[in-house]
Amino acid sequence: MIGFHKSLFQFVKDNAEIESVVGDRIYHEWAPQNVKAWPLLVFTNTSGQEFAGDMDAPNDAKIDQLNYQFDLYARSSLEAVEGSEIVNSVLRNLRGTIGTVAIQHVELSNVQHLGEQVGDKQVRRVSLDYAFWFNTVEA
Repeated sequence: MIGFHKSLFQFVKDNAEIESVVGDRIYHEWAPQNVKAWPLLVFTNTSGQEFAGDMDAPNDAKIDQLNYQFDLYARSSLEAVEGSEIVNSVLRNLRGTIGTVAIQHVELSNVQHLGEQVGDKQVRRVSLDYAFWFNTVEA
């Protein structure tokens, strides 16, 4: 997962469309407390593990599948929905080599529109759940 995770994180950080929505406010697993700037993007691996590199049999597919959740947090529902649509347009069309992995297929499996209370403030969140199919690129 390290190779995929690092490659995906770098891709998301370097993507101009995602940066236009969240700037450099991209975090793994959770955002820092007392965030002052919005919107922001949090992503985490929700299931799966890289195994394909260890497969040696000639008929092994050598393709791994990992699931990630991307949460777009914003101050308003409209901002969260619009931002998540941009993130989705980037991720759902992701194919080819990023870092040390070759993305074969991406599937959006779930979308949720949620509200949260953070201290005395309300925050809107859109959660996007993806399955990524990929294989490791030989160096």
